[in-house]
Amino acid sequence: MTILAAGALLMLAVRRWTLPAVALPAFGLAALSALWTNAPPPAPGTPLVRVVQPDIGQEDRSETDGERVLTALEKLSGQGGATPRLVVWPEGVVRDYVEDGYPFYAYGWSSPLYLRRRMARLLGPEDILLIGGTALEFNRDQISGAANSVFALDAQARLRGRYDKAHLVPYGEYLPMPWLLKPLGLARLVPRRHRFHLWQGPCEPDAAGLRLDRYADLLRDHFLG
Repeated sequence: MTILAAGALLMLAVRRWTLPAVALPAFGLAALSALWTNAPPPAPGTPLVRVVQPDIGQEDRSETDGERVLTALEKLSGQGGATPRLVVWPEGVVRDYVEDGYPFYAYGWSSPLYLRRRMARLLGPEDILLIGGTALEFNRDQISGAANSVFALDAQARLRGRYDKAHLVPYGEYLPMPWLLKPLGLARLVPRRHRFHLWQGPCEPDAAGLRLDRYADLLRDHFLG
């Protein structure tokens, strides 16, 4: 829609009238219709979705910004009540690890239980918080890889599920053509502690990660029964 509007204005500037004569009135009517369009109020008890954006630019991010970002997310997430909510945080914003069971050295000075309880204080009894964070993989207690993951947290500070991102962003989440770029001095392009693994296929149902369809089933069952 934006591209069409820009094209119509450009054609108007060069005195080609056909597209602007059709497109600009249509865009104007569409904009005016918003003034008389009111969505009906949700029925009582309808689950709500709250999307939280801490508004911290990528240029201000670093590997040590975990507390700053977490505090901003907490302030913007509101407090839970009787109405169930799905609170959604952006991907990759929680620096510390929320899963139990890693070797002690992986946590540094953080505690996954404390972190989950801190976030769970924001939730009402039926709320679910979707956390964007990192899941680690180990081989003989050594970190072998990481996944860009979404975790579902309930009000009892329990992790209800995890979904690992299937398609990573080249030059952002992984470095393509390492045989060419690493000799040129490029090892990574964004701040993070571990290399994300490239997805090899859907997780099995009994694995730590959930397939996307099972993740959707988990949320639907929680909110709709």
